[in-house]
Amino acid sequence: MNKFVGKIPIAGICLGQQIIVNELGGTIEKLSFGHRCVKQPVMDVSTGKVVITTKNHSYNVLDGGELEVTHRNVNDDTIEGLESEILQIKTRQYHPETNPGPRYSLSFFKEVMDMCNNT
Repeated sequence: MNKFVGKIPIAGICLGQQIIVNELGGTIEKLSFGHRCVKQPVMDVSTGKVVITTKNHSYNVLDGGELEVTHRNVNDDTIEGLESEILQIKTRQYHPETNPGPRYSLSFFKEVMDMCNNT
């Protein structure tokens, strides 16, 4: 993956976020019980906007390496999103594509497409 970093846009969801963080030298830990649930509030740290999310994972990113933390879980402050404009990377730990239900977080896909179109 490192040969693509900074050359093409990269997006990661759930395990994808963990793989990207691992490749960029970040730190990941196994959660005691994992996050397996719906209706989890996640906050965009730059705007304070909260979206309701769905998740199903056993690991938590402790340090995003070269990536900036953009989203955090309101309940336990775990990292839910990372980004780097310079490296052209966006990640989310939750499932923005989950349906039926809230569609608040679908803007992630528009952001990824915009990143691709601006390359």
